[in-house]
Amino acid sequence: MEGSGTLALPLDQNFQSIALAGTNLTATIGSGFSVGRINGSAAAEHVVLDRNVAAVALGDGDDSLTLGLPDQTGVVYDGTFDGGAGNDVLRFASTGRVTIGGTVAGFVSMSLASNELVVEGTLDLAGDMLTFAGNDAQTLRVGLTGVVNGTIDMGAGDDLLELGLGATLNGTVSGGDGYDTDTVALAGARTLTAGVLPASSVCRPRDRVA
Repeated sequence: MEGSGTLALPLDQNFQSIALAGTNLTATIGSGFSVGRINGSAAAEHVVLDRNVAAVALGDGDDSLTLGLPDQTGVVYDGTFDGGAGNDVLRFASTGRVTIGGTVAGFVSMSLASNELVVEGTLDLAGDMLTFAGNDAQTLRVGLTGVVNGTIDMGAGDDLLELGLGATLNGTVSGGDGYDTDTVALAGARTLTAGVLPASSVCRPRDRVA
């Protein structure tokens, strides 16, 4: 798809891939159809999707990706979402809990309408820098299979970082401003590398996460 402007695309069939070249896309996927992959270009593109897709690679440019609808709850995004180069923004529109089951990387800013994110897949790659937008208290829960890399800034507000049993924290998470709390689930000995929790107000180890 080429040219400036925005294409509104209500799906009436499955698409293996959609390629964008400077065109914005608002796709209504619904529950009956699917999109395999969306590829961006060196231009700035803005993509809005109401459902999960297998892969989005936005390429260069200052892009944005909005996922979900406000009334959705318990949504799991198990695809691969890559912002690429540039100052890219990721927005989760659902007011219910959002779970990353796949991989999210290459974005510099993330906004959560629900103020709660669960990571069961991978958030960021080494070298990525991601800031949570907004001033509200936000929660980042890293589950059994969850991996967090890069540098995460949870922004203003009284935030909560919860590391579950088996969670992997390779990067650094900063609570930012506010009175922030880290909860770490333990099943025996566990070691966190110095500096991975640099700006938290309270760290609470506990035997398990309910």
